[in-house]
Order: sequence, then C-alpha cells, then structure tokens
Amino acid sequence: MTKPVRHWLFAETREIPLAVDAPGFRNVSVEDAEALGPLMDRAYTNTIDWERETPEQCVEEMRGTLTGKYGPFLDRASFLIETEGRIVSASLVTLYKEMPLLAFSMTDPDFQGRGYGRFLIERSLSALFAAASPALYLAVTEGNSSAQRLYARLGFRTAPESTRL
Repeated sequence: MTKPVRHWLFAETREIPLAVDAPGFRNVSVEDAEALGPLMDRAYTNTIDWERETPEQCVEEMRGTLTGKYGPFLDRASFLIETEGRIVSASLVTLYKEMPLLAFSMTDPDFQGRGYGRFLIERSLSALFAAASPALYLAVTEGNSSAQRLYARLGFRTAPESTRL
C-alpha cells in the first residue's frame, strides 16, 4: 500500500467572534479519551485517512494523544461538541515540537455538513490567539478534498519549509 502524501499547513491565530453557540460545546479533558475513540472510529473508517484501526486502537490513539504522544495536550485549545449522549465532533490540539498542532479534527459522519468542524477549529484558533500563540499547524492528506477546502476557507496555507513539523 502506498504511503499517503501529507501537506503541512498553517494559519495565523486570530480572535474569531462567536457567531453562534453550539449546544454541548466544551473543552476536551483527558477523561474524554474513552468517548473520543468511537468518534475517531466513525469519522475515519473507509476514508482516505483510515489506517484500518480497530475500535480499541482508536481508543488507544485518543488516550495517547491526550497524554502526550504528539507533545503536551493543549486542553485550553481543544474542544468538542456532545449531543445525543455522545461526542460528535472534536478539535484536538497538542504542542508538537514547540508548535501548536491540530492533531485531530473529526466529525461523526451523521453530523457532517452542520459546520461543527469549522466551529471547533475557529474556537481553537481563538484560544491560541488568546494564549499568544501566533499560528496553528496541521497535516492534511492529499486527496482529502473536503478537509482541504475547509482548511483553505479557514485561512490555512502551505507551511514554510523551516516550520514543517
């Protein structure tokens, strides 16, 4: 199987006024790992980013993310939306190699198209701005056109070579 090509992007952080409140919106905590696993499983299965993880591996990946696998977890810049008793969208930010990294942005397929991903990433950008972090970085898989369009609308562009993680 061919290794996917990932592009490093960044956006300058900025204050983004909260246009609408999302019910069930809150910061992510380490205790959310067990509930984030099923979201990861649903959000990634059969997509270009799916690496054939089992549901148990998804829980382990979330546990690892929240406990430092990709650098210190930034709970103040990580958010989720919970509805119908489950987490349906999340934006997880870590400090990877001294730079804020959007480690995961995921939305349950049943809840896509409602603007949850955009809302949560905007909240992450605003939280990082308030914390005096100048930029947010991410890696997007070539061919993930819906994510690429979203990131472009949010102001993400190709990261300079010197800042690629």
